[in-house]
Amino acid sequence: TISIGGNVISRGITFNNLMGMFFTRGVKNIMQQDTYIQRARMFGSRDKDINQFELTIPEDLYKQWYSCFFLHRLSYLSAQNNLHPVWLEGIKTRAVAPASIDRANVNVDRGMMSFEKVKFKKSETEKLLKAQGQLPDNKRNHKLLLYELSKIYGNAFIPKHVIDLIETESGNNDYAVAIHPIRNIENYSDTSKKDRDIIQRARGFFGTNEYKTYNLAKHHFQIIYNNRGYCRMVYNFRHGKVAFLKNRKNNSLSKLSLI
Repeated sequence: TISIGGNVISRGITFNNLMGMFFTRGVKNIMQQDTYIQRARMFGSRDKDINQFELTIPEDLYKQWYSCFFLHRLSYLSAQNNLHPVWLEGIKTRAVAPASIDRANVNVDRGMMSFEKVKFKKSETEKLLKAQGQLPDNKRNHKLLLYELSKIYGNAFIPKHVIDLIETESGNNDYAVAIHPIRNIENYSDTSKKDRDIIQRARGFFGTNEYKTYNLAKHHFQIIYNNRGYCRMVYNFRHGKVAFLKNRKNNSLSKLSLI
C-alpha cells in the first residue's frame, strides 16, 4: 500500500506497520513541538518490524526534527522529576504558539536560569570545591563535580533534565562544564533586601571575566548563597539557544503553556 498526501497524512492518520516514508515537508520559520509531536502519530506501531523501517528526509529537516523531539523529551523528563518542570525551546523550535503562553504566569529564561533555593551545606560544598581546586586545570573534572553537587543537594538544586541536557549535548567533553567559585550575594551592592532573601540579581551573576576563565565551556554554573543559610544554583547555557519556560504561579507543567 502506498499513500500520498499532505496535511491529512501528516497530522490525521496513523499507519500501522509502516515500513518506509519519504518526507520533505518543512516549515517556513520555526518548528512547533506541539504540531510535530502530533505528526509523530503517523509513524504508528511496528513492533518487531521497527528495525526494518526506513525514513528518507532532507538533512536540514532531519536536524530540526531531532532538535524538536530532543527538547520535548527533556521537557517530558522534567515533568517526571516533578520538582522543576519546564518546557524547553531551541533556536528553530518552540513549544507552542506564542499566543498560547500565559505571559503573566510563565517565566521565559533564555540561556540563563536559576533553580530552587535550598539550605546551604557550606562545609560539604567547600570541601568538594577545594578538592577540585587543588588539581591542575587539565585534571579538573567539572562535570563530575556537578554530579557530586547534585548528590549533595538533590534534584531541586540541579534538576535532572538539566544534567540530561548537558550529558546529551556535550558528550564526553568534560571541558564543556564550568563550576565557578561560590559567591555571597550580600557582596553585591546593587541588590535589595528582597533580592538577598530570595537570592536573585537583575543583572545576573556571570560577566566577561568569568567566561574568559573557562572560555571553552558551554555550561556555566555558580552557587550563590546569603547570610541566612540558603543558596541557589545559577546556570547559563553560554553558547546555546535554549529557552526554559516555567510556570511561576503554581509550578504545574499541565498549566505551563496553555491559557
